[in-house]
Amino acid sequence: TSSFKYRTDCDNYMVAVLADDEIGVCKPQEFNKFTDDASSTTMDFTISPRKINEGVQFSDFLKD
Repeated sequence: TSSFKYRTDCDNYMVAVLADDEIGVCKPQEFNKFTDDASSTTMDFTISPRKINEGVQFSDFLKD
């Protein structure tokens, strides 16, 4: 899709599920740079050192 919805009154995160059970997270400060600049076409994601498995909660990925 060429668009997505988000709330301007919240801290927004964008999460990408990658190969090999990895997670990429675009944190609020990076997300805001993207949404504030209409000419930007890329988002900066940080690859989490954690992998998806039963012992990791989703919220753990947002802390890294």
